[in-house]
Amino acid sequence: MLTFLPNKVTVSIALTAVSLSLTPITSVSGAAQAAPAANGTSKPLSKEAHSQHSAHPESLAKTHAAHQLMELGLKCYAQGKFPDAYNDFHRATISKGLAPIEHIKALIAAGDSAYQNGDYQPALSYLKRAHAILQGSEKKQSTISSAVAQHAEREELLAETCCDIGEVLYELDRHTDSQPYFEHAINSYNSGKVSEEVLLRSLEGLGASY
Repeated sequence: MLTFLPNKVTVSIALTAVSLSLTPITSVSGAAQAAPAANGTSKPLSKEAHSQHSAHPESLAKTHAAHQLMELGLKCYAQGKFPDAYNDFHRATISKGLAPIEHIKALIAAGDSAYQNGDYQPALSYLKRAHAILQGSEKKQSTISSAVAQHAEREELLAETCCDIGEVLYELDRHTDSQPYFEHAINSYNSGKVSEEVLLRSLEGLGASY
């Protein structure tokens, strides 16, 4: 592990938590809950929205279960229980209840958890899958790739995934292979598409790789 990353909590995991908090909540039984209005009171759902939610109870159950796994994974990760976090995120990645961008974040989170546990090959596998989907080069996941192509978080997630892959490759003593990934993250920062935290990690990782 790089010395500047004794216990990193990645931006992608923080974004996953935000994404989950913004996801409209529905009950497993299929009854949609009222969304809070700006003044804090409940805003009734339209008949169309209520009908749409209540028509797919099985789908809602899968979504609820997947989000529970993500929340459990986030808690375990924050507590340093990386094997447990990995298991939760892994189960979320194979569930059918996540939105496309959430599926990618689950892959990244599983990879980061494996990285923290010193399981570098599984970490690389998950991160490479997320990277391929974000780049649109994963044919088996073309539907997800199309769904996230114009997503506001795509560029930031891609840059961070590149940084994460660079760190894993560094730990595997594949220093030369790590360099293009760090460079991509750095270039993304120069284009205003990534956080300073990812930039600093990438700069130090790139410097250490030579």
